[in-house]
Amino acid sequence: MKNKNKEKEKEKEKEKTTKKTAKNARQSVKKVIQKPLDKNGPRPAIIKPTLRNTPIVGIGASAGGLETIQALIKNLPNDTDLGFVIIQHLSEEFPSLAEQIYANYTSMKVQIGKDGMEVEPNQIYFNPHNADLILKDGFLKLIPRLDSTSAGLHLPINQFFKSLALERKGHSVGIILSGTGADGVEGMKALRLAGGITITQDPATALYPAMPQATLDQIDVDFVLPVEKMGSELANIFQRVVKDKPIKASEKMQIKPLNEEEQSNFELIIDKIRAEHGIDFADYKLSTLERRFQRRMDFCKTSTFKEYLEYIEKNSTELQSLYEDLTINVTHFFRDPEIFEYIKSELLNKLVVGHNNENPIRIWVPGCSTGEEVYS
Repeated sequence: MKNKNKEKEKEKEKEKTTKKTAKNARQSVKKVIQKPLDKNGPRPAIIKPTLRNTPIVGIGASAGGLETIQALIKNLPNDTDLGFVIIQHLSEEFPSLAEQIYANYTSMKVQIGKDGMEVEPNQIYFNPHNADLILKDGFLKLIPRLDSTSAGLHLPINQFFKSLALERKGHSVGIILSGTGADGVEGMKALRLAGGITITQDPATALYPAMPQATLDQIDVDFVLPVEKMGSELANIFQRVVKDKPIKASEKMQIKPLNEEEQSNFELIIDKIRAEHGIDFADYKLSTLERRFQRRMDFCKTSTFKEYLEYIEKNSTELQSLYEDLTINVTHFFRDPEIFEYIKSELLNKLVVGHNNENPIRIWVPGCSTGEEVYS
């Protein structure tokens, strides 16, 4: 009898220890989530401090690109404070002549991108013939040419655009010009998901429309323009959309409180989305909604919700564009590396030590979207 009582007491003590361990673990996680991990905020900065965090315009061109790039550069203002990186499909056998060919069409400095270069404002960089160019930690980086598909296709535009999306996020612009095939489509998707601006040449004006058309078939791009108008539009975009947008996730955009009239117009737009798509955004985080609204309003050159509501009523496609911006997927694998490291090194040990093997450890991941965080 005494032995049974001792066993029961041991079980109770073990259960008590397990509950205490679980409680301590929950409190530890809560502290980590609530307390900034470093001076930059709860998420690690994507871009390391550099002399400049220049907004970058990535430009992809293939067949027919020579004349198209000439026309684009010729019409680019030389004082936009943007850096330009142009990616072409080149033969490995012949060095690029971009510096000699295009320098006559602009007063901006034209050069071949080299390993370790920092993209500076009002300068143009071209990819070399014998390596792929990407952006890494704020600098250009040369990597071996990649045949990244089973068919052995070389897709340097996708390669650079994806790195640009990761590095510059909302301080990025992607442009697809004349070309054959579909290089750039996946890169443009990445830019759009990251909050960058997407522009494609009007296929009707392209010598080879396949590449711009492939982009339009899969992405709701922000602008479809003839090449001659892209320069002036880029200057406007930078002033309206990019210039005051934070690059780092820790930097917060200042959202002004809405007055009664603006709140009413804001709610009317939400009602329109609900009626059209069956999704009610009324209870979503207001600051997040306003940032996505502001992005569309900047594109439409409207400054108030009243003006934007009127624009939506006059332009049938805008409500769809807003809906796609609001439902954009921003999740990705191992998004919070410091949190995951803490879970691995600290939290899991606390959960496992003294745990009763008869009961499984269950981890709840709320709002997991398409599952990248759960997998991580």
